[in-house]
Amino acid sequence: MRQLLIEHGPNQLNQFDFSKDRMFRKFSKYHYNPRLFNGDKVCRHWLQYSVNNDSVYCFCCKLFISSTTAAPSLSFNGSHDCKNMSAVLSGHEKSSEHLANFQSSKEFELRLRHDKTIDAEHLRLVKKKEQ
Repeated sequence: MRQLLIEHGPNQLNQFDFSKDRMFRKFSKYHYNPRLFNGDKVCRHWLQYSVNNDSVYCFCCKLFISSTTAAPSLSFNGSHDCKNMSAVLSGHEKSSEHLANFQSSKEFELRLRHDKTIDAEHLRLVKKKEQ
């Protein structure tokens, strides 16, 4: 399942009317690509919005969270704190847990692209034995 999800990547909703909270605030697609103080844009490819839960999640933390580390807030429950969303996302992307999960995600993606996964290696050994 993880392999299929990594192959397809996160799906970011851009043409969607996000639901409002009781204070009439809502998630904005701006959070996918915020601007830094110097004017540069940051691409948060890992950020995903769930229509069913009206929450945002971290794609790589959801897939690669380990039981030995503290669970980042965007991995299990997500966040729908529209008032503090910028702070939540900024804090999350700087956390050591997120950085480790992001690295695991990118490494797995590279292994898939170069056919260097455990399954691929196992299949090569089976074919070698068959020959």
